[in-house]
Amino acid sequence: LATSFISVPLVVGYLGSERYGMWLTMSSLVAALGPLDLGIGLGLLTVVSDAYGRDDREAARRAISSAAVMLTMIAALAVVVFGAVYFLIPWAHLFNVATPTAVAEAGPASAVLFGAFALGLPLSITGQIQLAHQSSYISSAWAIAGNLGSFIALVAIITLHGSLPLLVLALTGVGLVAASLNGWFLFRRQLPWLMPQLRDVDFRAARGLLKTGSFFLVLQLSGLVAYQLDNFVIAQILGASAVPEYAIPAKLFFLAPMLLSFVLTPLWPAYRESFARGDVAWVKRTLRRSIIL
Repeated sequence: LATSFISVPLVVGYLGSERYGMWLTMSSLVAALGPLDLGIGLGLLTVVSDAYGRDDREAARRAISSAAVMLTMIAALAVVVFGAVYFLIPWAHLFNVATPTAVAEAGPASAVLFGAFALGLPLSITGQIQLAHQSSYISSAWAIAGNLGSFIALVAIITLHGSLPLLVLALTGVGLVAASLNGWFLFRRQLPWLMPQLRDVDFRAARGLLKTGSFFLVLQLSGLVAYQLDNFVIAQILGASAVPEYAIPAKLFFLAPMLLSFVLTPLWPAYRESFARGDVAWVKRTLRRSIIL
């Protein structure tokens, strides 16, 4: 949270309103691609939490291996499609920018950001597994390290007067490295028996993930319409330079649900584990107390 707010005046002052607005719009459009995972990530969280409650390592391993393969295939297909249409998309018109620098940077910056999104799809299972095992403080620690590293890289790029694509690479690349290191820690040190293996890929487990994930996909699509498309609509109607006027104050309003998620989200896998263990009374009691709190 701190690096997010501190970086705003730095990036706005360096890029200017139009290029910063383009960056915000670009980020919103890529975030809107989240449903491409078909709800598999959140479905995996639920399935692994249930397996944890039943002490069924085999079921967890099949689900994780199946999810890893499916998300890797989705990411690879997305990269192929993006590469095929890259030169057909009028990037400057898409983000409604006019200055020569913004026009030149629109396409390359989008490519870097999309590449980071695609790489992050299979890497995202690490955090879901840790959350399912109620050890999300570990993934949070890695995320903090990644954010601090990204902030240092951001300051370095600004100091060296780098381009927007380099700035995007600095902001996303360090986070991907942190996520990769977290994955190594999870599968080598924390829970090595859950290491994804091709031999553990199971059609029934994959179908179960897609079935569970389909419910979350509806929520993801609803969130996309509610929160992710505002910047794009503003950019199309008023121009990219008008986006920061809305997006920067909006950051303050998103603090409330974000702080609530710090308290409520870690309870989700605990509920599922308790259901699996037959302790429904604890779920009812804790849910009631958490809402009142």
